[in-house]
Amino acid sequence: LDKVGIKALISPSSFKKSNYYASMTEVIPELANKPEGRGEMNVHYFPKFRHFIIIDRNDEEKSYSKKKPIALMIGVLHDFRGAWRYSDVIKMGTEEDRVKLANIERRVQPDDPVNIQYTSGTTGQPKGATLTHHNVVNNAYFVGRRAGYNEKRTIICVPNPLYHCFGCVMGSLSACVHLQTCVFPAPSFDALAALQAIHEEKCTTVYGTPTMYIDMLNHPRYKEFDYTSITSGAFHFQTQQFKS
Repeated sequence: LDKVGIKALISPSSFKKSNYYASMTEVIPELANKPEGRGEMNVHYFPKFRHFIIIDRNDEEKSYSKKKPIALMIGVLHDFRGAWRYSDVIKMGTEEDRVKLANIERRVQPDDPVNIQYTSGTTGQPKGATLTHHNVVNNAYFVGRRAGYNEKRTIICVPNPLYHCFGCVMGSLSACVHLQTCVFPAPSFDALAALQAIHEEKCTTVYGTPTMYIDMLNHPRYKEFDYTSITSGAFHFQTQQFKS
C-alpha cells in the first residue's frame, strides 16, 4: 500500500483459505470502527490511501434472496465495515463520471504506466515492476505472432492466474489483439476442470506452469478426455521436466 502510493484497493473478500478482509483489518485496525458500506480511508500511516472496495461473491445472491430482510435486499446493509461494495460503487457512476473517464482515456499515452507487478519476493523485499501500455500490448502482439495466432483459428486454454503476465498478457490480451478465443476452466487452477475444458471446447493451445501440467497428466481421470485438438502449449520448463 505504501510502496507504490495506492489510492484505492479493490479486493475479493476472500479466496480459498485466504481472508483478505481480515488481513486488511490487521493492517488497518481502524476498519473495525468505521461504518458498514463506507470505504473512505484516512489513516496517517498510508497518507495516499483513500478507498477500500470489496468484491463479494454473495453480493448478487444477497441482493435477490427472498430470505433476506428487505433492508439487505435493497443494498442498505453491508457485511464489511470500512469498505465499499464493488456492486454499490458501480451504481454510483453518473454521466459526469463517464465524461470524465472518456477525457482521461483520450489523454493516455503509450508510455504511461498501466500495471505494477510485484516480483522477487523470495530473494528480498518485493519489488514493483512498472509496465506500460506499449509494453504489454507490444508483448501480446509479438507473442501472438510468434505462436501463429495471426494466421489460424486458435482456442487457448488458460488455467493460469490472470494477475500474472502469463495469463493477462500472453493469454487474454494476446487473444484480444489477434481476435482469438480464451477458455478459462475455473476461477483458480483445477486440473480436472482444465482437462474437461480442453475436451469440451476443443482447445488448440494449452498454457500452464510445470506443476500445472504435471497435475493434469497425473490426474486419475486424465485418460477419459480427448486431446487431439491440441497443437501447441506454453510453459517455462527445465530440460528434465520436459523429458519427463
